[in-house]
Amino acid sequence: MSTIELEGEAKEQYTVINDYNYGSELNVYKAYKKDDPECHYVIKSYKTKETFERESQMLRELHDTKNIVQIVDVYLSQSIIVCECALYDLETFLVHQDHIQRQEKIDSIIKDIISGLSELQKHNIVHTALAPKNIMYFQEKDGYTESWKLIDFSAACFVGSYYSYNAKIKLNYSAPEVIIANEKKIKIKVDFTMDMFSFGLILYFLETGHHYWDGVSEEKKEEILSTKYLPLRIHDPNACCVIKSLLSKNISRRMPLDKFMRTPYYTGESTNLSDYEINEEASQSNSTSVSRPNSTSLSRPNSTYLSPLRISNISNLSQDSFVAENWNYSKFDIKNLTDPLDSYHALEYVFKVLGEVIENVVGSGRKHFRKDDIMEIAQKMRGHLKSFKHQNWDNNDQKVKFISILKNQVHLYNRFLWLVVRYCAVKDRVVNSSLAKKTSILCRDILEINSIIKAGKSFNSHLSKLIMALKDQNNDKIQSELSNFAEDPCLDVRFDDDSNITLSLSRWYCVTSQIYSDYIGTPSTEIEVRGEIFVTKKLFFNDIFATGKSLNYLNYKTFLCIIKEISFYNDHQLNDNDFIIRFHGYSIQHCKCNLFYDCADYGDLFEYFQNNHNSSEHFYLSKWINKIKLAWGISIGVKYLHNQKIVHLDLRSENILLKYDEKEETLMPKISNFLWSREIYSGKTSAYPIITLSSGEEVWKRWYDPDRLRNKKRYDFLPPSDIYSLGLLFWEIAWCKPKNLPFKDVPIKNLYNHLTYNNYEKLPEFPDEYQCWGFLINGMWKLKAEDRCNIMTVELSMGKLFKGTDSP
Repeated sequence: MSTIELEGEAKEQYTVINDYNYGSELNVYKAYKKDDPECHYVIKSYKTKETFERESQMLRELHDTKNIVQIVDVYLSQSIIVCECALYDLETFLVHQDHIQRQEKIDSIIKDIISGLSELQKHNIVHTALAPKNIMYFQEKDGYTESWKLIDFSAACFVGSYYSYNAKIKLNYSAPEVIIANEKKIKIKVDFTMDMFSFGLILYFLETGHHYWDGVSEEKKEEILSTKYLPLRIHDPNACCVIKSLLSKNISRRMPLDKFMRTPYYTGESTNLSDYEINEEASQSNSTSVSRPNSTSLSRPNSTYLSPLRISNISNLSQDSFVAENWNYSKFDIKNLTDPLDSYHALEYVFKVLGEVIENVVGSGRKHFRKDDIMEIAQKMRGHLKSFKHQNWDNNDQKVKFISILKNQVHLYNRFLWLVVRYCAVKDRVVNSSLAKKTSILCRDILEINSIIKAGKSFNSHLSKLIMALKDQNNDKIQSELSNFAEDPCLDVRFDDDSNITLSLSRWYCVTSQIYSDYIGTPSTEIEVRGEIFVTKKLFFNDIFATGKSLNYLNYKTFLCIIKEISFYNDHQLNDNDFIIRFHGYSIQHCKCNLFYDCADYGDLFEYFQNNHNSSEHFYLSKWINKIKLAWGISIGVKYLHNQKIVHLDLRSENILLKYDEKEETLMPKISNFLWSREIYSGKTSAYPIITLSSGEEVWKRWYDPDRLRNKKRYDFLPPSDIYSLGLLFWEIAWCKPKNLPFKDVPIKNLYNHLTYNNYEKLPEFPDEYQCWGFLINGMWKLKAEDRCNIMTVELSMGKLFKGTDSP
């Protein structure tokens, strides 16, 4: 049996027990400290530096977390780590237990595993190799405290990074996409759903006492890799339904951790599933059938592939489930309603938004959001909704009045959602939020939450009385109840913020039944793209392909920037311009805001420069006429912004998206990302994102105009700042080559001084008919703002260049 020879400081501190080593490569050794022989540790060695660095980084990230093995020492020179020592693993333990003994222990084991998984997800870490062998039983030094902990993070990855082929991992507890990635030796994006599938197999092991797949049987392996549900033989129906949802082959339908933690199987709070029922029914309404689009096609998917992309309710609710798909916020402004769009669908929509409040409140884990009270409101509203469905109501004037009451209630529940997002933004970034800021926001939140819950209870009371009046078909009584409903001061909740912001946030909110993830057919299909600032994901939204976008960084400033961008689209009608990316709305899930935009067929302009700069396609930018047209389109979009009194302040190739215009047979630019933007002369204070990069420089500052680079305290954000950035963007387009950053050899900290000496980027050699473009660019990136041309001149010049020439 091999052993390890400790060196240096490690040798001074520890003694290896020579006859004891284990692990998949027999690289884990039992040891004790020389000054405390009674206290045992494990020492783990590594064959590659990469694996050592990966596990040591993950364990440092997870320091002082519950139900995660804790690192004690790291010795870089020998690539070894020292961790606390366990007694035995879960597989060894269960082998010696009969069914009754397993059932006695199962609750505590599951709670410890869930605690460990929760810590991983808080730190954006996916284990990728979760299995009974990697769950071990630990006893603390006091001899009394005992718990199960997750171990072995040598294959762990951060969410959004790439998982690579790993021959050392035994795959019998892996998700299908991980197995395929290993077999085909391809990279896939890492996602929490990988661990949830493994967790489902662990639950199966706990319930039955045997592995679903031993890692050898080809028949069982084919069952896991097939698209069919796994045939489960589990006596407990609750356990069977939950495990079936965890083992879904469709990633979009696989049960996430937060929903598992609300199931009666886990909470043990209910035998009739009523608590879970209200939560799941409110949050997803129904197992709605939608098309699973082919990720390579931009046409509407074939209806023969209809399947639900939400987790099915584990109780049978088909006879009384609610689907709010016939309603959206814009219909609140309809003045005359007909039966297909009657007040029932509007009430149903309010219930749906309330359900999403519950989902996010539970996900926040914060008591001051009063989960029990808000769930009680939803429970009663659910009963009223069932009763309301069967009432006949023909008076349209009364219905319109009722609709206005419902519209106000949507505003309140939407406000509640934003309170959850705001609080999570503040509490999750201690560095960027002082204690005073946290306390101030918490106090204000509590006051608003109390008012909204009071309004919710009053709403239910009035709704009950209105339903009784409708049952009696007494028009005077209906009118009286409606008047009392509308005039109740408890429902007229006022907030400190601008009321127009509250209206615009409600107007653009999308309930989650409108949004479906693009079906992931193979592991090679990217689940999401994680950039320095945004995480983007392809979605199917209201029968069209769309891009979902969320911020990498959650803090108070970025929270305000999201609201600012939504308000810009609402108040300045940015969707009216063809050269600005179309905004479809947003949702709030897992306490984070996700924004939805048109899907850009060809990605962003910076990405295009890296991959397609030499393409010979007729619409690509290898031709000068196409460069001119693209630049003209961007200038039209910027002119629209300036006419709306908005400066973009982040014009660069990464924020120019490209869509293919089938009519014109050309690439159409779309300006995106208004997080840095601000209104001109509005007197409003604008927030700007706080972004902490893991590595590298703040590359976007290379497009800043000189005064902004100098960090002048009284710097005015005016249109000339955009003109300077636009000049550099035109320079990028003119060259159309990869890895082409402005002044890339000059450190950003020295860039201002570099510019003061009249240093400019070199322009390419323009064809004779486009020489004017070079002169225009030289007039756009002048050092002094007052010397630069304005957007009217830029747009007019680019239009003349395009219209006055033919393709060479």
